[in-house]
Amino acid sequence: MIVKRIRKARRKKRYLQHVMTAVHMSAAYILDLTTPENHAAHALPAYLLDHYNELREHAEAGEKVAVSGSRNLRSTKLREIQREMAAALHLAPNARDPIEHYVVSFREGEIPDAAQIEQVIEIFVAMMGYKNCQLLWSAHSNTSNFHIHILVTRVDLISGRPVLPAEGWEIDRLHQFAAVIEEAQGWSKEPNAIYTAQGGDVYDVQTGQMVRRADGSHLGLYKRNAKTNARFDNIEPELSSVASAMSAANSWFELHHLLLLQDTRYCLKGSGAMLIVGKKSYKPSTLGRQFSLPALQQKFGPYQPSPLAQQTPHDRYKEAYSRERKRVNEKKKKALQEAREAYLRTIQSIKADSELEVLLAEVRLQMILDEVEAQIKKAFEDARRTIAANQLAHDRWHAEGCPPAIPVTLPAFILPNQWKTENFAYSVSGDANLRIHHIDGRRILSESSAAIAAFNISRESTMLALRRAAQKWPGSALNLTGDHEFIEQCRIEANRLGLSVFHEGQQLIAAPSAMADRSSQRKTSETPIRSQEPHGTQIARKKMVDISNETPQPTDKKLPDVEHIADDLAYLQHLAQKHRGAGR
Repeated sequence: MIVKRIRKARRKKRYLQHVMTAVHMSAAYILDLTTPENHAAHALPAYLLDHYNELREHAEAGEKVAVSGSRNLRSTKLREIQREMAAALHLAPNARDPIEHYVVSFREGEIPDAAQIEQVIEIFVAMMGYKNCQLLWSAHSNTSNFHIHILVTRVDLISGRPVLPAEGWEIDRLHQFAAVIEEAQGWSKEPNAIYTAQGGDVYDVQTGQMVRRADGSHLGLYKRNAKTNARFDNIEPELSSVASAMSAANSWFELHHLLLLQDTRYCLKGSGAMLIVGKKSYKPSTLGRQFSLPALQQKFGPYQPSPLAQQTPHDRYKEAYSRERKRVNEKKKKALQEAREAYLRTIQSIKADSELEVLLAEVRLQMILDEVEAQIKKAFEDARRTIAANQLAHDRWHAEGCPPAIPVTLPAFILPNQWKTENFAYSVSGDANLRIHHIDGRRILSESSAAIAAFNISRESTMLALRRAAQKWPGSALNLTGDHEFIEQCRIEANRLGLSVFHEGQQLIAAPSAMADRSSQRKTSETPIRSQEPHGTQIARKKMVDISNETPQPTDKKLPDVEHIADDLAYLQHLAQKHRGAGR
């Protein structure tokens, strides 16, 4: 027997609309054996495209549903099941990929009966920790291998929190689950099985040591990962002396000095570190977790480079771009934080006559937040791509005369102090509903339902952004994020237009000197916008123009059936409250 988790992408927070679409696609396939032909493959984002392709790969000619069932679901009809599962997802809107899809495949000729299938589901739920989660399963037959599809919404219906599959040991636990089922039902074992079971107890095939008792406990037992980590000690004999040198160090200076005696360097790479031994490189955690960058920074403080290391001009050039990437990330975090604060302010101001109206408002606001975050991330991703397009490799950098690093122009954002959900058109692609370009192709403005992004900052683009914000959100205070130039221009123009604007929680007031210069600035307002990009950005700008000049698709997406979602969500919360009361 083989048990697989159907997943290609790493777990991360997804937009609610993406997760709900994944639920609809998976549930339809599991119960009706239909793949989502109505979703054109090119129209699906990468995460859903992986999901789409996985479903297509598992579909076989003649495949049919033999038997199906569910746990913690009231409905039996596909459409109602999809609504219930979508409602459960709203209990934990910040969960990372709360949808899990598993396949239990039996060997050719092995066909379990209905009672054995129920036993498979019972043991699966117990071993994976999905007791309070919604679970939809279906056995597919008439294929070369009888198999069971299991779809799980990884949200505890009682606590409303995401469930970590198998306490973080998901793949390892699936191997143990296969061994338990093979032993309990008498199926043949896989030739390369990691575990075997005897009387419900699970043993490691290679070592013969018990890893799990029949009652599900494993405290004090052998852990397979300990064996895996132990083998690192014997990869390279010279690493033991390197590990001893690192253990003896009490500061970054001592560490670099002791490693230099071993012809070894400890240097940064990406968001982590790299250990270079001679001409070979290793992850520091290969020698032990105590040598990872976070562990050493906790011990020695912030990372300090070796004072003996010789830095080339190209190294300084790369460091300048590294600082640019760091600046992009910091500005993106500030913009996302501003969006989250606007979301929280709006949540706190909700006034409604019924709990259902409150739930509807919260669902819509979460979707607005998803859209704004998508717009912010897309804008800053374009900035990162500009950096990548301008940074030159060592040989080309010398061939072009060693040019300096070019600072990237970052976008600025205007958000209303509070959001409104009326006439809201939903989009999670990050594409704006309105985009304005200069005649030479440079982006000036992009606008979505709940945010305005300004690019290539100038007085004219700032005025345009503020005027658009005043039209979209009349009477609302505006929150700004951006560099110093943008904030100063907004302060001057907002004072002239009579707008209330805030930056980092402080209201901006125009300075008298700026007001005195206003008349001279007005004379330049009718001059055409000129590019202020430094020489050498043509490659990156051309790439960015190609991105920004895509014809915007009309936003005709409407809100999903949030009334039904809120109704099911209220029911789930009622069950949770009832369960807590019974527990007392």
